[in-house]
Amino acid sequence: MAILRLARLSRLTRIYRLLHEQNRRELLDDMIARRSQYAVIITTLAAAIVLMTASIIVLNAESRSDTANITTGGDAIWWAFVTISTVGYGDQYPTTTVGRLIGVCVMIAGVGIIGALASIMASILVGGGSSSSSDGEPETSAAPTSVERSLTTITSELVALRQKIEQLESRLAHAEPTTGEARA
Repeated sequence: MAILRLARLSRLTRIYRLLHEQNRRELLDDMIARRSQYAVIITTLAAAIVLMTASIIVLNAESRSDTANITTGGDAIWWAFVTISTVGYGDQYPTTTVGRLIGVCVMIAGVGIIGALASIMASILVGGGSSSSSDGEPETSAAPTSVERSLTTITSELVALRQKIEQLESRLAHAEPTTGEARA
C-alpha cells in the first residue's frame, strides 16, 4: 500500500511540474473571471476535500480510543458526510477531543457548502445561472459591473471636458485683444 501512495504523490508532482507558472496563472485568472461557471466544481471540490480530510483525521484520532464507535474508514466517511450535510443522524460520533474539534470544523464547513449549493441551485432555477442569450447563442461578454459602468462614465466625462478645454483654448488663441489689452 505504501507503493501506491508513492505513485499518487509522483503523479501529483508530475502534474504540478506540467502546469508551469504561466499556465497556473492563466487557470487561476480564468477561474476568477468565470467564477460563476466554476461554482459547482469549486463547491464540490471543497466538499470532497473537507470530507476526505475530516474522515482521515477522525479515523486516526478515534482509532486510538477505547470508547470510539468510528472504527473503520467507511464509518469515518459516513460520519463526515452526515455531518457536512447537516443531517447528523447520531449513529456515528467522535468521542475524542480531536474528533470533536474536527466535528465542529466539519459542521461550520457544511453550513457554508450547503449554503453555496443552495444559492447555486436557486440561481439555476431562477435563470441567473445560464450564460446564453434568449436566441440560443452564447453571450460573448457578461453585463458590466457597477465599477465598469463608473469607469465608463468617468472616461466619457473626461473626454467631454478635454474637448471643451480645446475649444476654449482655440477661442482664446483666435480672439482679438480687448481694449484693455490693446492699451497695455
